[in-house]
Amino acid sequence: MQNAFDKFVASLGIPELCHLDKKLFKKQFHTLAKLNRASKEQFSKEVASIVWTHTLKKSTINIPPLVTETLDYIEVAYIHVTLEHKRHFKKIAETIHRIPYPVVLMLTYQDELCISTAPKRINQADISKLTVEEYLYGKWIDLSKPSSVEKEFLESLQLKKLSFENFYTFYTDICNRVVALEVSVLGADFSTDNTSQKKPILDKINKLKEEVLSLKNAVKKETQFNTKVRLNMQVKNVEEEIMGLKDRL
Repeated sequence: MQNAFDKFVASLGIPELCHLDKKLFKKQFHTLAKLNRASKEQFSKEVASIVWTHTLKKSTINIPPLVTETLDYIEVAYIHVTLEHKRHFKKIAETIHRIPYPVVLMLTYQDELCISTAPKRINQADISKLTVEEYLYGKWIDLSKPSSVEKEFLESLQLKKLSFENFYTFYTDICNRVVALEVSVLGADFSTDNTSQKKPILDKINKLKEEVLSLKNAVKKETQFNTKVRLNMQVKNVEEEIMGLKDRL
């Protein structure tokens, strides 16, 4: 009997030729990411398993590679990481993304799933290496009871709905869907239209949210009444700015 995650993977419609199902050992990432002792212990404790589920490349699927002076998209890896808990999932994801390929990272905790991607470019200082441009994370989705928006997102990841122009556009399509899901969390409809215009707004909102959190923490610690009032006014102003940006999504 298939579990919720297996059903999700099956729904993607990845050809059998792409199936790999190769277990990756944690120690490989200790070396790859040059983790210190504390990070090694955390990674080993919080990761239950890592499985390279699929490799999409020219020999396994009808998608051409794209290689330029700045891009190296000859294949795309799908990797499933089972977590013991979600506390440091972003740090774990960043470690896994050290793999020198574009990775569709499927993080799971019990019945919950988080999709993470990381667009990469060739390091101009060392063309043998790839540099991560940014890390993208979708919201955690309970696969046993996804919302209508979450269902829409999961269905949008099916291969038949992605670009087959080349592996760069294929991977970019997935990245755009992760961004669209994050935008939908702010109250907008799930849509991949105008993602390039929405992304800077989303980044600004996230930065302002961090500022609000920092200001609220400062308010809690502050003992001077006048300073508390000033900080609370700053919080209100930043929150109003966030609301204005949400209206543009």
